[in-house]
Amino acid sequence: GIKDIKSSGESVDACVKKLIGKLDRICDLCPSSRITVSPVLPTKMGWLNERGRHFNKLLFEYLHFANPRVSPLNFSVFCENGMLSDAMGRYNQPDDYIHLGSTGIFTLSRLIIDRVFKSPVDGRTFSQVVKNSLPNTRPSTPRYYV
Repeated sequence: GIKDIKSSGESVDACVKKLIGKLDRICDLCPSSRITVSPVLPTKMGWLNERGRHFNKLLFEYLHFANPRVSPLNFSVFCENGMLSDAMGRYNQPDDYIHLGSTGIFTLSRLIIDRVFKSPVDGRTFSQVVKNSLPNTRPSTPRYYV
């Protein structure tokens, strides 16, 4: 995430490589899964946004060319002039350049909920998949022996 690429100890390329390794591992272990990944959100710090854009560019290249089963959330609603919009950031802490405020958190949660619950899987919604995968919990008809 943003804190990983903010630290000077690890390159952006190394962070992307680590994430891609995890995504590939999940795809290997769960071959019929569809995965949603979160790109790095914008911040109010220009230099950090440069690193975030580089991270997202590498991530999107992987998603487009190497693994179509993984799709990203769309974070364009959080941006204003290439930065985290004031409406999505924290109102009462102007020196907080990274964290979302209540509107941003609500918006992010709606994006995740919409992706998880409204994205069809093999033509079925998430709730249909779950319902069909649950074991039949109805008690069986009692059998009487004479």
